[in-house]
Order: sequence, then C-alpha cells, then structure tokens
Amino acid sequence: ADAVNAQSDLHDLPVRIVGTRDAGSGVVGFESVLHLTTTVREEVLRVLKCGELPLLVGGCCSFIIGAIAAARDVALLGYRDLEDARSKGSVMPEYFGGDLYLADDVSVIARRPSAVGQLVRQSMEQGPRRFWIHLDFDVLNDQVFPAVDYPSPGGLNWPQLIALLKPLVSSDGLIGMSLACYNPDRDPGFRYAREAVDALRQVFTLQTARQES
Repeated sequence: ADAVNAQSDLHDLPVRIVGTRDAGSGVVGFESVLHLTTTVREEVLRVLKCGELPLLVGGCCSFIIGAIAAARDVALLGYRDLEDARSKGSVMPEYFGGDLYLADDVSVIARRPSAVGQLVRQSMEQGPRRFWIHLDFDVLNDQVFPAVDYPSPGGLNWPQLIALLKPLVSSDGLIGMSLACYNPDRDPGFRYAREAVDALRQVFTLQTARQES
C-alpha cells in the first residue's frame, strides 16, 4: 500500500475460485467465477463512486472480468504467447471486436516502451477518455521474474515495463489498475515480490505527483 501511496487498504474480498473444470466451457469453478466477477464489479463501482482510484491485486487474472466488464477499446501490450494460445483453440483477442491495439513484446521493445505507452495513452484519452490498466506479471521475461504459473521465454525487463507504464499511469484518464499472475510459491524468499513493489513505487511516483499538483 505504501509503495503506491494508497489512502486505504480494503483487504481481501470474500472470493475464491473452487470447483472442477466444466467439460463444455472449460471454465474451472463456474459458479465461484460468477460470484467473483459480481463481487469485484460491485466493489470497483463503490470505490470509483467515492472518487478514488482502485488498485486490485489478485492471484490469477480471472477477477479482471469484473473490473472491466464494460470495456470497449482495448490495448494488449507485451504479449508473446498468441500463437501458442491459437494452436490450443483459445479465444483470440480479435474475436471480441471493438478497437484493439496489439503490440507483442518484440514490437514494444523495438518501438521503445515509453513511445508505445504514450501512443496508447493518447489513443485512450482521445477515445474513451477513461481507462483501466491490467498488468499480468508474466509479461516479464521469465529470467527477470520467474514467480509466475506459466513462465515462457521472451518478454520485457523491469526498466522496459516501467517505461511502458509511466505514460499511462500519469494520465488523468486512468481510473484504476489491477495486478495478477504472481505466484508466491515460486518466490520462497520473496525477492521477486520486493522487486515488483519497487517497480510499482517507481511507476506511481508520477501518479502521486499528479494528485498533489
């Protein structure tokens, strides 16, 4: 909480995904996912109505559905597993329609993370004007941050991720942020957790300065 200058810590929501995988949809614990989605959505709305910027921290990324259920314009940045997902029959981002900005890890690095972040910021400010950031930590290189469920080669390093996020976090259009895909079982000494907190502190330095100006 201190790393991002949080005004309050609302602690854990009463949600947990339990159950077996549904043979038809492939969803694990459908009823509990539905409860999670509804609970997160209601809590996010409550915090937003109070004029505050929510920061959600979760294990897997399932909770993001409740946070951005009404999202239309989407930017998917730093991904590197699209072809693998396609080969397994997963739902592809382009299936959702709407305005979708795609930039894999190679593109983000080649075009400079700060420039990509600035481009997406301008697009969001000119379009929906309000936006939400969701960060899966497995966007990082698995040598940099191995404390995830599904490590894979490629990805960003910390300076690149920080440079990508700073233009977005400093925007007046930011209404919330969520973090996911950190696995503490793969981080017994919590080294990578501390690195993540330090990175967030650097990212939110600009956000704090904007709020105080």
